Amino acid sequence: MSIENIGLVAVSENAATKVAVKSGGKVKAQAGTKYLLQVDSKDVAPENVTVKRVGKDLQISFEGSEKPDLTIEGFFAEGMDGQLYGVSEDGQLYAYVRT
Repeated sequence: MSIENIGLVAVSENAATKVAVKSGGKVKAQAGTKYLLQVDSKDVAPENVTVKRVGKDLQISFEGSEKPDLTIEGFFAEGMDGQLYGVSEDGQLYAYVRT
């Protein structure tokens, strides 16, 4: 799956910020932040996503990708309690399970 632009909505206690990231890009995790994954200017997440822990980073790859499409640096660092979410086409919010 070729996805050019990835939208990541970062929701903290007091604010929500949408960040546009080119495929292969990286963002730094922030404590207490929840992340909502979106693609190609849609409000939905891709259907098939692979998430992988590499050290303290979370790598996110979409179906057909050979390398990470997005990396959240420090997602698993000490004191971080972030969560990654997606929205399905029917509007349901779901969490990618953190392990």
